[in-house]
Amino acid sequence: MKYIKTLIALIFCSLTFANNIDVSVDQKEVVLGSSFVLTVKFEHTGDQEPYVSFDPKNAEVIDDNSQDNSRINIQGYFAGGKIIQKKIYVFKYVLQPVNQGYVHIRNIKVDLGHKVVRQRSIQVKVLSKARRLPDYVFKAEVDKEDVYVGEAINLNYYLYFKGGVASRPDILKFPKLKNFLKRFELPKGGVEQVALQGKRYQRLLLYKAIVYPQKEGSLTIDPMSISFQHLDRRVQNRDVFGLSMTFSRGQYKTKKMNSKRVKLEVKPIPVQNMPKNFTGLVGKHDFKLTLNKDKVLVNDILEARLEVTGEGALERLDPPKLIQDESFEEFEAKTEIVELGSLKNKKVVDYTFLAKRSTKLDPKIIKLSYFDPETRQFVEKELSLPAIQIFGSGVKSEVLSKDRSQTEPSQSEGKKNVDGLELVSPLFAEDIKVKALNIRYINIALFGLILLILISGVRFSIGRPVKGNLGEVKKNLCYKTVHDFVVENCEDGLTLREKVEKASISNDAKKYFLDLLDKAEKNEYKGKSFKLSFNKKYFIELLDA
Repeated sequence: MKYIKTLIALIFCSLTFANNIDVSVDQKEVVLGSSFVLTVKFEHTGDQEPYVSFDPKNAEVIDDNSQDNSRINIQGYFAGGKIIQKKIYVFKYVLQPVNQGYVHIRNIKVDLGHKVVRQRSIQVKVLSKARRLPDYVFKAEVDKEDVYVGEAINLNYYLYFKGGVASRPDILKFPKLKNFLKRFELPKGGVEQVALQGKRYQRLLLYKAIVYPQKEGSLTIDPMSISFQHLDRRVQNRDVFGLSMTFSRGQYKTKKMNSKRVKLEVKPIPVQNMPKNFTGLVGKHDFKLTLNKDKVLVNDILEARLEVTGEGALERLDPPKLIQDESFEEFEAKTEIVELGSLKNKKVVDYTFLAKRSTKLDPKIIKLSYFDPETRQFVEKELSLPAIQIFGSGVKSEVLSKDRSQTEPSQSEGKKNVDGLELVSPLFAEDIKVKALNIRYINIALFGLILLILISGVRFSIGRPVKGNLGEVKKNLCYKTVHDFVVENCEDGLTLREKVEKASISNDAKKYFLDLLDKAEKNEYKGKSFKLSFNKKYFIELLDA
């Protein structure tokens, strides 16, 4: 008898949990007249097309996507040195209740060809009218719930209210957003009038972010906790001199609220037809490549800049290779995230190459691609790298001779023939006349320079405007506070590092701020945990610059 029970249990488990079948509905309660979505998701490796069936009670199917081939998502994984593909099917059905009460979805079956897998029944409560919403509603809202790994999601935390709010709410607990890469801000916008389930509300945006899921599966948007004061009015009836009168009085109360969790379904990027030049970016992007010059001398520097603008997680983009030739020595590329406003960023990659030997590189096309979640296709972009010429001694080059003949008065000057080889002399200017300087003028210039240095070293605090908040930076030393401080106190430069490098501060201060920005940026966007040190001396130096 014991073995029979065990066998029955094993058969039951094989029927109900095989092939990772997941059946769910998007809401447990629905108002009569509206609809809900039934989702059936499972894996299948067989050749025969699966078939899903169920029996809805008190509801009818108004939309069926079972004939849509786009529901199939093909994934791949390595096993035994080979790529093995598996199919993940996602069937979605839109149902509408008929009467008030409950909708029962029974006899849910998935026919896989070689066997039929059954699932337990699901029920949804049907309300005759929507539940009465409270005066205060705090919720997290996303613009999409079915996304790909690395796809941008707009996340907003709103406070809806009917009564008044005495002051802007305080955030008690921020969302951790584990398994997400994020860009966030605390908006300073005002109150707007909106409709919530047909009711008129006021709405206040408290937290805004763009998040990028970093793993597949079911992920959760964390709740956020807030606290605010509101006026609680109370009405009382009193009998005054035999007359019934109504009095209203109010007092301020503190209210704490937590938003509900939001579930997301994250799909992996399909490996089928994935190009080798895939950058890992998801969403539309633009690429721009520029070079400072295309003709260099041996031991000269060639610089290139790549600008990438788009909606993807640019923080995770690795700099692609531009020049792969032994004639150039490549240094480590410098990257910078440039904020464009509204949580939109641009990534700037600066390349530096050292010319080692004379040669000529032919022009070439560099191809980079990203994944478009709307079309579910990989999009390829082309960048043009022009021909690059390196000049040096011992080079027999018609191009060099042509360029020199246009700039020098005589082709025979500055050039010697040795065994039929054209030797190029250094390009120095000739007949430079050096005039002797009067020692008297030198002493006057040195005295003026010393006097200028002494005067500039004196600080004048009276009437000097004070920028920045050193106390706030020291209290919360992170990428955002350092970024805001540098932007506020440095004028020149496109990027943060250019602002620091062009600032009128000492080299030690520049080195300190560049190192601080690098560590803070890696802590914020790459999950590192570098220790950040606050040097008041350098902050004051930048403040006084």
